[in-house]
Amino acid sequence: MDGTVETRAPMKLAISRKSAPNYTGGRRTFFKYRDLGVAEATGGSMRAQVMEGITGMTEPTGWHVHHCQAQFVYIIKGWVDLEFEDGTRTRLEAGDSVMIPGRCGTTSSAPRPTWRSWNSPSPARWAPRPATRRPT
Repeated sequence: MDGTVETRAPMKLAISRKSAPNYTGGRRTFFKYRDLGVAEATGGSMRAQVMEGITGMTEPTGWHVHHCQAQFVYIIKGWVDLEFEDGTRTRLEAGDSVMIPGRCGTTSSAPRPTWRSWNSPSPARWAPRPATRRPT
């Protein structure tokens, strides 16, 4: 250690119970978004939510980029097909995870209606933005 002290926003404990979910709005009508209270607890350093497919994907997401530092996704139930700007295609199933670097172009399609994932982007405030084609 060089003696440098890192400063960051104070953090506090956050407990989220499945029995008392805090559902929030989101971009896609075929998902339910459950906020886990992490954004408030970390002063906006990161966010955690559970995304649950309620009808199955009614349309592909289309190519888009997430303007954040990174996004971590863990599949709790079901599966989802993803494609990334480097040409990587994968199907993630329950127990699988992916760490997506910020500004990495991606598209997803065909999650099962019972699909559920834990999603944690950093920082908490970010915005996925559409891309007109596969990013290069």
